[in-house]
Amino acid sequence: MRQLTDLTAEYAKRRLFMGCLSAIIGIPVMCCCLLGLFNFGLPWMDSLARSGDESLVTWVLVGGGILSLFVLLGIPVLLTLVVIRQRATSLDAVFTPLGLRGGNYLIYGRHYQGQVAGREMDVYLYRGPTIELRVQTRVFTRLQIFHRDSIPAGVARMWNKRPLASPPGLEEYVIYPLDESWAGGWLGAEQVAEAIRTLMTVGAEWAVFRTVELQPGEVVLHLYRSRGVFGVSLPPQVAFAWLTSLQTLAAAAEAQPAPSITAEPPRVALRQSRERVNNIQKYAIGFIVFVMPLCFIAIGALVFLLASLN
Repeated sequence: MRQLTDLTAEYAKRRLFMGCLSAIIGIPVMCCCLLGLFNFGLPWMDSLARSGDESLVTWVLVGGGILSLFVLLGIPVLLTLVVIRQRATSLDAVFTPLGLRGGNYLIYGRHYQGQVAGREMDVYLYRGPTIELRVQTRVFTRLQIFHRDSIPAGVARMWNKRPLASPPGLEEYVIYPLDESWAGGWLGAEQVAEAIRTLMTVGAEWAVFRTVELQPGEVVLHLYRSRGVFGVSLPPQVAFAWLTSLQTLAAAAEAQPAPSITAEPPRVALRQSRERVNNIQKYAIGFIVFVMPLCFIAIGALVFLLASLN
């Protein structure tokens, strides 16, 4: 309960800080715009109206409105593209040397995929901040590993969910397997325990939620939420250690006898499903940011031309 309260307080402080920062930047900019409008824009429009050329005044108003709309849309879009490009460059320097191909994911995020040592790998980084590293395996069962003092472990205790007795070297974690006997044999190997400790402790000190999972066909490291205010750091050596540890877990799981209690894999592959969602979101954002304003401009121009003809 205390950890949940601390997390809520950190989130509130982060929101307050960002609100204050936005006000510090936005209020002076708004004041400058208003001063420019009243000291230069309106007097110039008044002198233009006194000239008696009503059509010129109308065209200036229409042109100024269209230009202002494009400026208001263009500046945020340009800044967003610059941030996305810088983020992509920094992340490419981490994952491209590992043999993974990168692409945009959910506007601000990145998706890296490829085959390393004969295994398919996917890395997702998106808002939250959230990082998911997924390594393919031929084992189809489920298992979750949490820190013993984490919020998910506390929720599980509230629901009287019984964890597996922690094997030697993994006493700091709670483990919830689908097949307890199979999980005991898998987790008993020293290389498996070492890989789990690496995934649960190395790097990502910013992460609030940190989970290692065995899902049907995949071994996953999931990191979610940051304790900091700004972006998260991801050194190349940390990413390499994570992917290597996930490979170790996948190979050790396949070396065990097949679990007696299995879970069905998703009907739709996760990669294809997420690519579909990614494309839908990109089209929706493009329609809202570009197509809708152009439609409004076209409608306004049409109404103005029809009114001027009458």
